[in-house]
Amino acid sequence: MKVKMRLFFILFILSLNITLVFGYSSIKFYKNSSSISISSSPGEALLIVMNETIDESIDVISTDSEGNIYLVFEVGDDIALAKYDKFGTLLWIKTWGGSMAEYVHSLYIDNFNNIFITGSTDSFGNSTDLFVLKYDLDGNLLKNATWGTPTVDVGYDLVSDDLGNIYVCGYAYGYSNFSLLLKLDNNLNYLWNVTWKRSDRYNNRAKNIVFDGVFIYLSIETQIPMSSNCDIGLNCYNTSGTLLWNTTYGEGGYREYPESLDLDPEGNVYISGETTWPSTTPTKYGFLLIKYNSEGGLSWAKIWGDDLNNWDGAIQTDYDGDVFLAGTTQNYDASIMDVYIAKIDRLDRSIEWYTLWDGGRRESLLDFYIDKRNNDMYLVVSTNAFSLKSEYKIVIVKNPTLPSPSNTSVQGNDLLSDILILGLGLIAIASISSLIITIIHYRKKLKSNR
Repeated sequence: MKVKMRLFFILFILSLNITLVFGYSSIKFYKNSSSISISSSPGEALLIVMNETIDESIDVISTDSEGNIYLVFEVGDDIALAKYDKFGTLLWIKTWGGSMAEYVHSLYIDNFNNIFITGSTDSFGNSTDLFVLKYDLDGNLLKNATWGTPTVDVGYDLVSDDLGNIYVCGYAYGYSNFSLLLKLDNNLNYLWNVTWKRSDRYNNRAKNIVFDGVFIYLSIETQIPMSSNCDIGLNCYNTSGTLLWNTTYGEGGYREYPESLDLDPEGNVYISGETTWPSTTPTKYGFLLIKYNSEGGLSWAKIWGDDLNNWDGAIQTDYDGDVFLAGTTQNYDASIMDVYIAKIDRLDRSIEWYTLWDGGRRESLLDFYIDKRNNDMYLVVSTNAFSLKSEYKIVIVKNPTLPSPSNTSVQGNDLLSDILILGLGLIAIASISSLIITIIHYRKKLKSNR
């Protein structure tokens, strides 16, 4: 009886050990990642959950000098501008629109505390026209303006110079699919526009714009004719609209899409986006980051990702010139889809660390912003983690928990998990050995009793 009980006990321990060893693969261990539970959001300075149920539309964030947060998004066919204080309290929401649909693409706050918004409108102007709205920090609409050809015109991004002039980049279908650079004064009066198109390309869309105090840089999506493949262009202009130089990045026969554009303190230009290269599957995307010097010389380009998709790669540099990329990923042990954040070495393009912002369900990045005045980091995320009905809501995360500088090795099992695996393995070996000895002893006892 004692032998049978001992045999049963050993089998139980062995089966439990096997369950732990094989069940371990479902547990996430990170050296350089911190999967953050949305419900508790440990270490985060601020987490705002908007009450509105949304589709995954475009949502853009910015801040003023007092740390107040501004978010622009689409509600139905209208555009909404929301203001939160630095503690996350909603102060007001303003809407703008007409009898038809409006689409928003960018939000910018200038040095004179004016808020500018651009996108496209079906309600005002000729057909679908580019619009610019001007608000004060109290949400009062000061001016609105439209610009367009008889067909489709879209404003994708905007920036201002030190005099308060506004530069809008976009797309002018009425000018034979040309990219567009439009200059307005601070009261939204028209000054000039210039267009550009590669002669061997079909659509040319100026998606992002930055200004370094002297030169204006545009990232441009250039589409190859009779194909969905695109390359990424970079154009440099002076404040009079003269094109100084342009260059193109592309791997030929693949899709490269620009998502964002930023400058570092040394004047280097970074373009981020997504690409299907080197994936053999046309629908699989990887992150793409390109660095140019101020004269258009290619410093380096980096493409990375795993077997599944990576989208929405957005670049931001901070006050110190450190480079960060955020996006949406299905890789790196993501729970369906997670928000990915990485710090990139600006010299050798290596990944210093990365982390996932994980609500346990489906998360996708809508915007990524670093306030260079204080290096506060903001994520705008679409998630269904707050709804039992799987409805998507907008979440604003200020200063998400990031890995410490000393914890920068590649993703993998940490020391504790390695020790756990080793211990479980040793227990398995001991259990098997004990089982064999018990069986031999039991067989000998049976023979002696005969």
